[in-house]
Amino acid sequence: MDNSIRKELISYYKWIVNLSIFIITVMVSVVSSSHNLYFSFILKFSLFLLALCIFINWLLVKRLTTIPIIESIPAEEYTRKHKLFIDSLDNIKIYGLLQNWFFIVSVILIFISFLFEWNNKI
Repeated sequence: MDNSIRKELISYYKWIVNLSIFIITVMVSVVSSSHNLYFSFILKFSLFLLALCIFINWLLVKRLTTIPIIESIPAEEYTRKHKLFIDSLDNIKIYGLLQNWFFIVSVILIFISFLFEWNNKI
């Protein structure tokens, strides 16, 4: 993997996790500060999806930062763990897809939940 692409992916994934943490903070603050809102099932599920997004982000960044270390070792000196790591590099695509979908679905669920709650209170 090209070093510039790897660094760009790491910064993108860090941006997504920072945005996820910001959304969690705002959501908890809004629900906690209002006496009319509560943590519905949809909000709890969206919190769970954002937590999964953050965990998958950790897996992605860990893999992307480990790639140059593994590539610096000659192929003849690979151990079983090194070969397993190289063989499972395709999981980065799956992790990235899952992280993006979990983030998008959770933001949509938060919006829908707040919309329904505010409409019921009016």
